[in-house]
Formats: sequence, structure tokens, C-alpha cells
Amino acid sequence: MPDVGSDQKLVERCRRGDGRAYEELVVRHYRSVYALCLGIMANTEDAGDLSQESFLAGFQKIRALRETDRFGHWILQIARNLCIDTIRKRRALAKHQADYRPTRQDESPHPSIDILWAVETLPEDLRIPLLMFYFDGKDADGIAEALHISKSNLYQRMRSARARLYELLVEKS
Repeated sequence: MPDVGSDQKLVERCRRGDGRAYEELVVRHYRSVYALCLGIMANTEDAGDLSQESFLAGFQKIRALRETDRFGHWILQIARNLCIDTIRKRRALAKHQADYRPTRQDESPHPSIDILWAVETLPEDLRIPLLMFYFDGKDADGIAEALHISKSNLYQRMRSARARLYELLVEKS
């Protein structure tokens, strides 16, 4: 987990025009932002695009950040809002495509494809914490804070996600 104190110093340097400071913030927080976007969008291309858009928006709005020690939380909120806006726009353009998740394949020779399929079929409230934990390596405190939920709620979601993954993978085999 990035050092919040040094994030604060980097934000202050950004506000003084130091572009390298923002590059460091991107390096520190990219995995978290990408994991969140992937969890919401369930698509690697969208996750990459929206991660970049999130950091661009963060750079443009860096002076609006009131609590400079909370950059990580702030950039995750920007990413979450961009993902939600993207989904809303897509639904408005194509109401008949309300479900973006892949369909189940009959047989897959690659177990990793089955796991990816199973993760992508999880509901968003189970998928996001799972990806943040396993993909991003965030700890329970960081995930709970980023998602605005209690740690006990997070643990319940993780148990439910693992149980559902198990069911899906056993059912598929």
C-alpha cells in the first residue's frame, strides 16, 4: 500500500507544476485503479481505457482535491464514476445489450478461461472485492475503505464470491 504521507507531498508537487510527481502517483495507484475498472467493466480493454481516463481526469482536477493525503481514495472514486458513466451511456445507446457478460462456453481446454468466465459472471458487488484482493493485492482495510463498506461486510462478500466461483466451476466441469 502506498505511503499516504508521500502521496500528499507528490500531490503538492503536482500543484506546483511538477509533472514527474504525477507520474509517480500513476505508478503507485495504477494497479488499484485498473483492478477496480476491471471489476466493474469485466473487460480488459475497457479497464485499460478507463484507467487512463481516470488518471487524465485526476491530473486535470488535481487542484480540486481537498484532502491531499487521500489521493488513492480520490482517484478510485474518479475511476468508479467514469465506469458507471460509461455503462449508463452504453445502456442508453443500446438498451437491448443490458448484459455485457460473456456467455457460458460448453467446453474449454484452458482452465484459466473457465476461471475468467466464472469471475466475470459474478455480480459486481462480489467481483470487485475479489479482483482488488487477488489481482491488486490490496489488504482488507484498503478494499473496505475504497468500497465504503465494513470489513465484516467485505469478508462476507469474499466468502460468497469464493463459494459462487466454486459452484460455477464444479457445475462447468
